[in-house]
Amino acid sequence: MVASPRKPPHDVIPQSPVLAKLSGQAQKATKQNSSTSPSKYFSPVALKGLGSRSALRAINNNRNPSPTWSGLKKPAQSKRQRTSNYSRPSKLPPWESPKEKQIQPTEWEKLARVLVEIEPPYGVIRLPFNTMKDIENIRVCVNSCITLINIDLPKTCEQLQIKSRGLVFQALLKEAAKECKKEDQKTDGALYIDREDRSAGEAIDLHKLRNSKVVVADMTKKTTELIKLLRIKIEDDGDLQQAGKTLRDCSQFFDKLRELATADGVSIMEGLEKLRKLI
Repeated sequence: MVASPRKPPHDVIPQSPVLAKLSGQAQKATKQNSSTSPSKYFSPVALKGLGSRSALRAINNNRNPSPTWSGLKKPAQSKRQRTSNYSRPSKLPPWESPKEKQIQPTEWEKLARVLVEIEPPYGVIRLPFNTMKDIENIRVCVNSCITLINIDLPKTCEQLQIKSRGLVFQALLKEAAKECKKEDQKTDGALYIDREDRSAGEAIDLHKLRNSKVVVADMTKKTTELIKLLRIKIEDDGDLQQAGKTLRDCSQFFDKLRELATADGVSIMEGLEKLRKLI
């Protein structure tokens, strides 16, 4: 009885001649590179032959097939192996370096910055303060101007039933310009009578106020002091608001100067000289 040829198992797919040839080349390459011990990277099951997908991919790419096995990966490197190849630079770049602790300015240095903004000839205050008497006069003038902006002008607007403080201030500027002497008109911060922007205040009749003669004279004096004190344009409501903020800053500056000078046991003028040296 002649034995029939043995059939391959149903789960084994017969290879074509091309695949068989490629598989043989892969096995030869594996034997030639046996010194690199491929078993270290690949399992024994993967060394039996090439998968059909890898071989067909090599043919389509028109290149020599390499012994690759789909579905397998090289073993992951340990943490020591990953970090051993990297040497951290001795000097870190700016974006990785730790933030240096910024040196905070002292109270005297903070106050010196304010002095730059208010001291003449480039600051907002026109009047010099080189003596203690000058400082006292400026403090009195600052307080008087703050009273004008925060109390007198709103009260006048309420009596005249006007919403804009700027119109009332324009009328006061007109009155102040009339009383200004011709010699004063040549100085810094002078009030000129013939300025065209004074026409806005002509529509306001300040004499309708109660006890108008005394009230108008007092507000006119404060208006003159304000114009001669600050080196900023003051005409409308926005200017008055900015002027009020500037006056508060000046008042706080002199209060802080007195506080620091007292704490250090020096006079106010000595403290002022100390500030000027820090600029």
